[in-house]
Amino acid sequence: MLVRALVAGLIVALFASGALAAPPSMIGTWTGTIGTGDDAQPMVLAIGDHSFQTGPTGHEGYVRAVVTETAGAVVIEVPATKVRIEGRLSADGRSMTGKVIEPDLFANDPELKDLLKLLPKPPPQPVTTVMLSRASSEQPALPTFLTRLSGEWRGTLDIGDDKTPYALLVGDDIRLETGGRSATGAAFQVDDELGLSFGSNLIFIGKLSEDGQRLSGKMGPGLVTFPIEFKRDTKDAR
Repeated sequence: MLVRALVAGLIVALFASGALAAPPSMIGTWTGTIGTGDDAQPMVLAIGDHSFQTGPTGHEGYVRAVVTETAGAVVIEVPATKVRIEGRLSADGRSMTGKVIEPDLFANDPELKDLLKLLPKPPPQPVTTVMLSRASSEQPALPTFLTRLSGEWRGTLDIGDDKTPYALLVGDDIRLETGGRSATGAAFQVDDELGLSFGSNLIFIGKLSEDGQRLSGKMGPGLVTFPIEFKRDTKDAR
């Protein structure tokens, strides 16, 4: 259930903090649907000065995003996943309609793009639509699960004889570091499970200990995961 929510969450269940303050015209809580017909899912967006959050019932999520509005044209972009929502605000500012724009996963791999040209062209995919109405103009609060995760964490991914150390930093960004490399991503909570997603290639699913000092679970590329336990950095002053 959580794996499915994480993948869908890159589009549906986001809570994002942006370095750029959201425009006043977008601040507040928005409710509606994403998708069409039988595929439509409930969607809740809460956009604040530095944050944008969404989640269907029972879900909460967080990912850095940038929200802009110019003459009624709205763009909500998630740098970590390159997914964005493009829409238009109604004249009275109380509703928004738009669509989800997903990234070209092969944009930086010209050889693979050339190979795909040799394959039969897949049928066009239906446009994922978004329809939202403003429910409130109040500033949103950060989700409780995110404030509990805030800080620095250290863990080692156990792949048999290969032990790879990772650092997890949770603040305005969700950042994972190892071997001089760094990736930003999203955090989700579904019921009592927590998930971290760094693009489509690395997902963590686990639970936070009652004392808030250990984050235990499995991490890997999708369905292939390995044990890891993050422990809160005791030198972290936050």
